[in-house]
Amino acid sequence: MSLVDELMGQLQNSGALSQIAGQLGTDQSQASSAISAALPMIVGALGNHAQSDEGASNVMDAVQQQGAAGGMDLGSIVGSVLGGQGGAGAAGMLGQIFGGNHQVAQEGLGQATGLSTGQSGALMSMLAPLVMGALANKVQNQG
Repeated sequence: MSLVDELMGQLQNSGALSQIAGQLGTDQSQASSAISAALPMIVGALGNHAQSDEGASNVMDAVQQQGAAGGMDLGSIVGSVLGGQGGAGAAGMLGQIFGGNHQVAQEGLGQATGLSTGQSGALMSMLAPLVMGALANKVQNQG
């Protein structure tokens, strides 16, 4: 199972999808479609960074920081992000993931899903810590 499929399943099974939809002010169907578009975008951007030695090192450092911050429990990450505790940390994480293309990524996600740029940014801020936590979990489990 891919990381994206794993995360999507966890979001659907945990009830977080309805919470995300509520925070975005949209229905669950649109939120699900937007998440299905956003997760591969985030994972792909991380993959692009990892193409260079420096980028791979930066990604690994960010994953390890998430793990050190308790990123292993995805349920806790969902709770803290949806509880509004993602904040500046999630925004900084998006900057690390997308670099100077963060705004372009938000706009592209919005165009693809019908979300506003603000909704797209909020969704990406919710999902980035989940992706990093899942990666931290995989790194931890694989040693």
